[in-house]
Amino acid sequence: MPFKKPGLMEQALRKSSRRSERLTRSELVAHCKKHFPAAFDALPPTTDLLFLDQCSDPNAGGKKLLVGHVKVADQRLQLWAVIKHPTHVDFRYGLDTKATLDQRDRFDLLIPFYDTAYGPKKMKKPELEAVIAGYFVMSGFWDTFADGSDKSVSLDAFRKGCESIMEAVTWRKELEMEMIEELSREETVSKQETTAQVGVDEMVQNVQAAGEVVDMTVKEQLLRETCAEQQQMLSKAALRLYKEHVDKMMDLAMQAFDKDGLSDAQRASMKEVFKEHVRELNELA
Repeated sequence: MPFKKPGLMEQALRKSSRRSERLTRSELVAHCKKHFPAAFDALPPTTDLLFLDQCSDPNAGGKKLLVGHVKVADQRLQLWAVIKHPTHVDFRYGLDTKATLDQRDRFDLLIPFYDTAYGPKKMKKPELEAVIAGYFVMSGFWDTFADGSDKSVSLDAFRKGCESIMEAVTWRKELEMEMIEELSREETVSKQETTAQVGVDEMVQNVQAAGEVVDMTVKEQLLRETCAEQQQMLSKAALRLYKEHVDKMMDLAMQAFDKDGLSDAQRASMKEVFKEHVRELNELA
């Protein structure tokens, strides 16, 4: 039987069917674990979020999710997200005032929502709403995730949002490890200086026990020489690791400064301040 090209009505119905695919909580989780498991696992658990009852909008779900704050005039107000049929996300503040798209550059979002929408340009992209809708469904406060039913909510946008969160989580973990390494290095240097001081004190006590007078300038010289010896005992590998740490901090910071949300003047000023800070660290190394 020859292939029959579907008519316009049939094509429209198929397209509509694909757009209105609805996934339950278990189906959404299964889909994410199959197609982007690492990014999905990077999402903070639903227990980390704050859901409260909402009854001001009868057309919305029974819960609202705290996602951050918004600056209105001279006030900083809590910003909440609510979900409506089929899977549409609205932002509310104050006495249930709906936030407009133009107000998004004044959003101060909490993590992990900030990680999907840093900068005013990304605030208007669909990843933010998709992640919020996903959290409503995964928390059991909305029945289904309607893929493509709303221009801002889709499985593709949810995947991109999860990937952005995973990148941010990875970056924060790397930065935390680098800070721990730096603190460990500082502790090592401090211990070596203490050891040097104790060693010099013992030498001075031995000289004094022999009945000789110790000039304080001689003691200071001994301490300086002993500290210098202790510093030379630091392994080359440790110093190299420190240098790599500074270089990596610079790379990560440069990437952060290139994100949306900063003017060219602000970006240039922050880069110069950070470069000066790195130069100071290198001088101390």
